[in-house]
Amino acid sequence: MKTVLCLLVFSVLSHSVEGKWNAHAVVANEKYSYEKQEMFPFRFKTVTASPSQMWVTFYYSSGAWGQLRWSESNWGVELYACTDDKLNTTGAGDKLTNVPAGPDRIWEVSWGDEDFSVSCNGNNVWYFKYENRLSKFTENSCDRMYSEQRGSLKTFKFNKTGASGEILNFPTEYYTNDGKEDKKDKKDKKDKKDKKDKKDKKDKKDKKNKKKDKKKKNNAVQI
Repeated sequence: MKTVLCLLVFSVLSHSVEGKWNAHAVVANEKYSYEKQEMFPFRFKTVTASPSQMWVTFYYSSGAWGQLRWSESNWGVELYACTDDKLNTTGAGDKLTNVPAGPDRIWEVSWGDEDFSVSCNGNNVWYFKYENRLSKFTENSCDRMYSEQRGSLKTFKFNKTGASGEILNFPTEYYTNDGKEDKKDKKDKKDKKDKKDKKDKKDKKDKKNKKKDKKKKNNAVQI
């Protein structure tokens, strides 16, 4: 999966997407560190329909690697070691559906213990349950790898070329979350905390008053 493309060197960008998401320019075939706290769901942007195929490769701490790829020519999609690889075969394989019109598209890739999904410009375009993997693949090579049960995702890269040397369409940007909460999130958390503190204080006071009342009753009985 090597490529012959002119090397496109981009400077790291600092503009934000939807407030707290920061964009970083992509150099094809370069490995980038993955930090789940700042990068989940995994987001990136494509701005052209040609070449048609996009590949992203994931590298895990276990030494295993996985790959997500699709072809814009017919929206065939493959999750390596889970589904078939018939990207360009009419009527065969898995497909992305209801993909928004381009060329600018922001993709969002998510995974959990049981499934893997892809969204585009806010639309869910592919959902895959690991239990539906092809019979030739194992739970270890599919489910446990992408769910990070075998080992955490450490690095990723957007491939420059495919297995036969074909040129691929790599994204222009990937995104990280700076970890800072926006004002609304902070206010909501503060309001929730204040409400809880107020309730705890009232409960504590009520408990104390009940204890006093009980003591008074006991004293009255003794007299």
